[in-house]
Amino acid sequence: ALFRRANTGETSVVEVSLLAAGMWQLGPDIINAKLDGPSGPTQRPDRFSMPNALVCTYRTKDNRFIALVMLDADRHWVDFTKTIGHPELANDERFVDASARRANSRACVTRLDEIFGQQTLDEWKTVLAHAAGAWAPVATAAEVHQDPQVIANGYLTDMDMGNGDTLTVVAPPVQFDEEPSSTFRAPEVGEHTEEVLLKAGFTWEQL
Repeated sequence: ALFRRANTGETSVVEVSLLAAGMWQLGPDIINAKLDGPSGPTQRPDRFSMPNALVCTYRTKDNRFIALVMLDADRHWVDFTKTIGHPELANDERFVDASARRANSRACVTRLDEIFGQQTLDEWKTVLAHAAGAWAPVATAAEVHQDPQVIANGYLTDMDMGNGDTLTVVAPPVQFDEEPSSTFRAPEVGEHTEEVLLKAGFTWEQL
């Protein structure tokens, strides 16, 4: 973008998003998810020692996960407890503020585990749609291929493999002038050797 501006005087619109960057980082997993199916679960840290129970992941009734990212927990706690249908938690002395929840993190996370385990992911999507704090369903790598935001922004692209086949890959996470980045395969070993030698003056007989 800077090179274009310096040489043409025209500026570019440079776009970067957290979703695109995250997908770029997990590119191999997302690519393999479509080829071989979703990968297995990964190791997770001790959830019961989380200093903030509202920055944690919870399993739903149908074995899916909801990720909460409510960094300012005291601002969201009362609204959150009402949204999930358990306003009594807001007045529980063990969970009344961030300090209390940190001191009783195991009890807090355990109680939220019980609550989230009572409904399916789709049911929680409906419930949490009214929450003021940040949350999201944890998508599998395979589900990324059908994500509306991914599709609309061109974060996945079909790359020509040079043999008549295409491979769906994660596009580079930066966009210029609102256009998805182009992705090209690496050449096969020696793929351009004949082309270069022919241009250098060699004949097919010499090759």
